[in-house]
Amino acid sequence: MKLGKALSIVLVSALLMGVTTLIPNTPSAQAAVNVPYVKPEIIQEQWAIGDYVNSIGQVFEDAARNVGFKTSKAEPGTLVVELRKKEYCCWESIRTSNATYRAFLYNEPYMLDGRNESAPAATDIFDKAMDFINKNDKENFYLRIAFNIKKPDSDHTYWLAFLGSNDPRSYYYKAYFYPGVNLVPLSRAQRDAYFKGQNINIGASSGNNTGSNTSNKPTIPKLNVKYIGRLVVKSNNVAMYNSKGEIHRRLKRGEDIRVYAIQGNRYLIGGGYYVLKSSSTSFYVGTIYSKKGDMVIYSPNGKVYKKIKPKQTVKVYSTKNNVYQIGGGYYVLPGSNIVFQR
Repeated sequence: MKLGKALSIVLVSALLMGVTTLIPNTPSAQAAVNVPYVKPEIIQEQWAIGDYVNSIGQVFEDAARNVGFKTSKAEPGTLVVELRKKEYCCWESIRTSNATYRAFLYNEPYMLDGRNESAPAATDIFDKAMDFINKNDKENFYLRIAFNIKKPDSDHTYWLAFLGSNDPRSYYYKAYFYPGVNLVPLSRAQRDAYFKGQNINIGASSGNNTGSNTSNKPTIPKLNVKYIGRLVVKSNNVAMYNSKGEIHRRLKRGEDIRVYAIQGNRYLIGGGYYVLKSSSTSFYVGTIYSKKGDMVIYSPNGKVYKKIKPKQTVKVYSTKNNVYQIGGGYYVLPGSNIVFQR
């Protein structure tokens, strides 16, 4: 089936909308960091072409493309992908953004033959770190995304889901695979040093600023509530399903719903009802505010980013590593003045 120019534009837009939501970049951390330098394998990108299937089941032959990266062996490690602008329309918006865009690796080509965000993922949401390189230099800016591959599949080919990754005209790619090491918990400065050939060896007492709180200082309180977080609806007509898989009603933009569990690609919202994961929703675990004094926000490198006045709330996307992860790698340390609520 041949597609007209207008239809091609619609399909490209549909592919992009699946990966445009901003999400937190919250790499995990350890009390001690010891990463010996290993020589990387240089990876050449490859492209897959397949059918695009829209939301109502229509099939458009050879209308979907996706870029992938194949390592020489099926082994754990860190896949680093660098993206530089070729013709992608919204590159300047990415460069000037203060948030981290969602990026995933899948075990099968993304968006081909009806596969979408429910396709088998090679990494989870917290297994990546995104660095904005030369952010203040419009001509030399590029993105560097490190993905921690814990359980490689037999094919050891990983397919990128990111803005524009469905179009070979969007970016120039460079990719490297560092076998046997996890570079995601490192700070941006530590990754910079590692890529220059340095071993990373930082003890627990030497000041490990990687978005973690591993000391005996105040910890995040456990809340006496049954639900695990909340779901914000970002567009109209998001389907709420009942236990039979039938649409119960359509949610409206701005609705905020309690989530009691996450099961696969479903947010379980009580009473047998659920909402499917999509770019039209955003999950967060709660909010924080300072009841007295300023609330200090730290940047991914551990330095003070800014201070928030008392009573001003900030959404929390994760409490991994005993800190409040608030998006983009930024975090807040727990303290007696910080109030955490669902």
